[in-house]
Amino acid sequence: MKTNLLVLFLMILPSLLIFSACGGEADKAAPDGSESPSGGTVAGEAPPTGERALLEERCTACHSLDKVYAEKRDEAGWDAVLEEMVSYGAKLDSAERTRLVAYLVSL
Repeated sequence: MKTNLLVLFLMILPSLLIFSACGGEADKAAPDGSESPSGGTVAGEAPPTGERALLEERCTACHSLDKVYAEKRDEAGWDAVLEEMVSYGAKLDSAERTRLVAYLVSL
């Protein structure tokens, strides 16, 4: 009887060690400066600047950048979209709007 329990224990112990070594890291929060690829910076990558930063700051309050990057428009098309977004409450002055249109056309 004692031999059977010892054999059972010796069979279960390695499995427990393997399972415990595999887990435990999933609940930790992401370190500062890292977000999902669609929404911000990645660890080790500098924060966006210029037009991309302006785009992230002003447009992600209502939708993801995936939606923006999926669109392919010319200058007039992007200008119309930004005009519509301003009518919905986006805060863009005319200089920022011009910069964003040029940036979005270049994508």
